[in-house]
Amino acid sequence: MSGSDHVFWLTRRLCQSFLTSSASWLEQTVASSGLPLELPPAERVRLDHEETLTAPPDEPPPILRNKVVATQEQIRAARLVSQIDLVISGAQWKLVLHTEGGQKDALGFNRMSLHRLLGALVGMTHKAAWKLDGIPEWLSAPDATP
Repeated sequence: MSGSDHVFWLTRRLCQSFLTSSASWLEQTVASSGLPLELPPAERVRLDHEETLTAPPDEPPPILRNKVVATQEQIRAARLVSQIDLVISGAQWKLVLHTEGGQKDALGFNRMSLHRLLGALVGMTHKAAWKLDGIPEWLSAPDATP
């Protein structure tokens, strides 16, 4: 991990809230390019999600590229995330993580990155054996995680 990397903790409740709201937003904004318009939005976003997770990225996804075990010092310095905002302004997308003391960290990303982040979070919730309610089937399926 580089000196600018941070370690964050997400609660089960915050993770569930972020997954459901992001999934809902993806369903409402799913592109129709290359996807049959007669399919319901949830089915189109499921196909979009599957294609995104199986498509070769231009570069390795951050979760793989940065797959380094955090040191004990970094774990002790980890900050608990209290709120996650998805800020979208045209082609500029940011994920803003709010932590204690009013600190904020912003991560730039795009639709593909969001799909991959959601897939990674779902994978982590499966490993943690968290029961999450309200997660759409296209996102909660075990084979939907990278």
